[in-house]
Amino acid sequence: MSENINCRALCTRREPPTMWLCERDNKLMIDNTLSTNIENLNIPGFEYREFMTEAITDIFDATCGIELKPTEDRTNTAIAQDGEVIVGMISLTGDVNWTLFMGLPASTAATLAPLFAGFDIAFDSLDMSDAVGELTNLVAGSMKLNLAAAEFDIILSLPTVLRAKMMVVAPLPDSYCMRRTFSSADHGLFWCGLTMAP
Repeated sequence: MSENINCRALCTRREPPTMWLCERDNKLMIDNTLSTNIENLNIPGFEYREFMTEAITDIFDATCGIELKPTEDRTNTAIAQDGEVIVGMISLTGDVNWTLFMGLPASTAATLAPLFAGFDIAFDSLDMSDAVGELTNLVAGSMKLNLAAAEFDIILSLPTVLRAKMMVVAPLPDSYCMRRTFSSADHGLFWCGLTMAP
């Protein structure tokens, strides 16, 4: 992605919350300055947002054999990540309007993806995109099962994988975003977020 490109994805209240993607200052950022105060929103399933954290820890334990710990909790604040990153995204629609996104810095992806796939994977390969897309899909699938147990009817989109050196991700107005950073003893940090809308 070249410098000074700003790609804006629009959505309506009846569609899943989408996000802006652009480059700025050689960093990956999630910029939530446009998010509305949560008290002004009526978000279906908001009380089940921690299903994301549960799904991440369960899926990475089952597929990669590692124990992850949430190390940071940011809600409606900007974050930055230097260097190359690969991001998996997927929407959960139906009774909720959620978008799940998972970002792995290149150094983390290089250690986690082989654990998942069972063989070495180059960061810039299609196999890396496939691995991150499938991990994102598995996390969303776990969230779907938990939401179904809470009597929510959920439809998953196909996963989308983005790769960049610099990127800004921001929820549109009238949405809410939470983000968690996860760490493991030997495999570095990555983050996962959930954007929710009425």
